[in-house]
Amino acid sequence: MKLSSKGFTLLEIMSVVAIIVILAAIVLPNVLNDRAVAQKNACIANLYQIMKAKVIWANENNKQETDLPGWADLVPEYIKEQPSCPANGVYAIRAVNSYPTCTVSGHTISE
Repeated sequence: MKLSSKGFTLLEIMSVVAIIVILAAIVLPNVLNDRAVAQKNACIANLYQIMKAKVIWANENNKQETDLPGWADLVPEYIKEQPSCPANGVYAIRAVNSYPTCTVSGHTISE
């Protein structure tokens, strides 16, 4: 008499689920960290874009290094649209001779 097995046993299913849970536990922190790094890099790219736009604005309008442009001065002529931080930070343009800043910690232009 031959026994026919057409399905998986409970032990086999539990083994597969345990392996998937272990792999998820290993991968998930790395995915979350990668997301934070990508947000930081995108924010820094936005800060550089703001910096370049305000320098061009100052040169074209004969402004001093201490002059402070507003968003209305930069958008849409020097920046297509007002950038936003992917981590929900707020940008401060600051004076022409200063780097723009973001309110999120670590989102800064290196000097």
